[in-house]
Amino acid sequence: MTSDHRDRRPSHDDLTAGLRGYLQLVADLVGADHRAGTTDVGSVAAALLPLPHRLSWFPERALALGWDEEHGWAAQLAGADGVDQLPVSYLGVDALPTPRVVAWFLKDLLAGGDPGSPFPPAMRDRGERDDFEERLSAYATHSDH
Repeated sequence: MTSDHRDRRPSHDDLTAGLRGYLQLVADLVGADHRAGTTDVGSVAAALLPLPHRLSWFPERALALGWDEEHGWAAQLAGADGVDQLPVSYLGVDALPTPRVVAWFLKDLLAGGDPGSPFPPAMRDRGERDDFEERLSAYATHSDH
């Protein structure tokens, strides 16, 4: 009996490369430097992308896009300590929306819109049997490491 290729899950390296590629595409569309971003595919896959933009209502706080596989993307402000990130708006459409959707979300937010929710959506649970890992690892072709 042969094993079906669909039963094979992407490796840790595939997921790491996929997340880096995904972050790079988002960074390119929002005018950020992907090399300043961080990625982690540990217990919960996550990324943080510092932005060269500021929100007009918090001009003194650094702005970033944060992402994790359970809640998706969020615009985040640096906390008073400069380390903690405080979410101000969650995109909430998909755990892994296209980079163009993420760029639209940020553009709308920077223009003073209210494109998301202040509450973290429950998009998926780590380890859930869905196509998330395959979708994420497919972005590996876009990574320059």
